[in-house]
Amino acid sequence: MEVETTARFSSSRVTAAVLAGGESTRFGSDKALARLPGDTATFLERVVSVARSVADEVVIIAPDRPAYRSLGALIVPDLFPGEGPAGGVLTALREARTEWLLVLSCDQPLIETRDLATLLDGKGMAPVLVFQSASARLHPLPCLIRVDACRSTVEAAYEEGCRSLTKLHVRCGVKSISIPDREAERRMSDIDSPADMPRGSQSQPGPA
Repeated sequence: MEVETTARFSSSRVTAAVLAGGESTRFGSDKALARLPGDTATFLERVVSVARSVADEVVIIAPDRPAYRSLGALIVPDLFPGEGPAGGVLTALREARTEWLLVLSCDQPLIETRDLATLLDGKGMAPVLVFQSASARLHPLPCLIRVDACRSTVEAAYEEGCRSLTKLHVRCGVKSISIPDREAERRMSDIDSPADMPRGSQSQPGPA
């Protein structure tokens, strides 16, 4: 699987965290190890590969499962298992030692380098950047977070009982970027169950 690589984001270091700690109850098996029709790479392999194309380092927020170790990324156990993606984001914020944290989910295996590049091109616009669909719905993932500006805010909100990733983004000061077209929105769709799987073969994530 070939993925575009780029060095244009090197002025501000970025950690990419891939969330893969969910229980996959709706999918029926470990979603991170599923494959798109006609593809040889798992969901997790695809997302980690694309993350590597834009980030200085990549971590996987998940239990330390043997099948994940072959990807060569640091595996960081979720400090809040069973609490959803908000717990994974807080775990990643505690782990990150870079200025920016790019958070992705393993259930968005169609995401491409150009999508992440759009977020990274907006660094400095706000503490948190996310995509917004044509219907004005915010996509909580992927997201770009300024670590030093958001870590304590997310810690406090989480301690208060907030488990909504969108609400955590709002607390930090979120700005949205419009998704350019329907094809880009399709790439950001979550695959939560086998019924969500696209039909037919899919192009590999890569250059815009």
